[in-house]
Amino acid sequence: MEPTPWSPSYTDVRATRIMLEGFKVPTELVLDILDRARYWPSQILIGRSTRVESKANVCLYGSVWSENIFQGLGGEEENLKLREIEFDILSRDQGWTSQGTEGTYNTSSWLEISIMRRRPDYSGPSIAVSANDIIPIVEADIEKIAFWNSGDLRHLIEHRGWAFISRPSSAQRYPQEGDESIAWYLQGNKVATEASELSKVVWAMDKWVGIEGSGKGEGFLEELKKGDLVLIWARAKFPGWVCDVKSIRMTIRFGV
Repeated sequence: MEPTPWSPSYTDVRATRIMLEGFKVPTELVLDILDRARYWPSQILIGRSTRVESKANVCLYGSVWSENIFQGLGGEEENLKLREIEFDILSRDQGWTSQGTEGTYNTSSWLEISIMRRRPDYSGPSIAVSANDIIPIVEADIEKIAFWNSGDLRHLIEHRGWAFISRPSSAQRYPQEGDESIAWYLQGNKVATEASELSKVVWAMDKWVGIEGSGKGEGFLEELKKGDLVLIWARAKFPGWVCDVKSIRMTIRFGV
């Protein structure tokens, strides 16, 4: 995994804003300068390594916009806007194939990401979000269960007061065909690679960074709301396929 790049804190952003306004730069222009410079505070979620064979398992889960994070980025006095999410993934498949697709992204080993939101109609016990933004009840279940498909996880979280957000049809990628539309395709593993490969994917309002095997996240940022949880999970669809995730980091950047 590459070193974590420096990122300004909310205090840094506020100090820079005050400095520019001290030069009589209009507030609207100050905000435009900060956006063009991508001078944005961020938070980082670190996932865990996992290896699944013809199943699915969550390797990163947490809150994008919890109350703690919101307060740390200026609280109610600021109008926060989600600007971009960067994913750094170190992963591989099983290292062989009998399908003649070596070196391509015509794969059945990939990572995808889901959005979870509290159900407004639910009145029973719910998943609590801890101070470090981890969902402990789901974490305990994940340690014991490898899910066969997205429907298994959906049933689990619905019984705890949450629901998945559906992706738009334009965001579907092979091999998600036949699955419920509760996850965005994030990154496919290159077929039959013996060593783990580092992939960088950026989903932003004004750009996309990735390669042939990367999802473009259509509608993902627009859908995220305060209080949502995200889950990134490793998928391997058929017998013989493996998704081996060595490390994963998710960096969320906010405009202030």
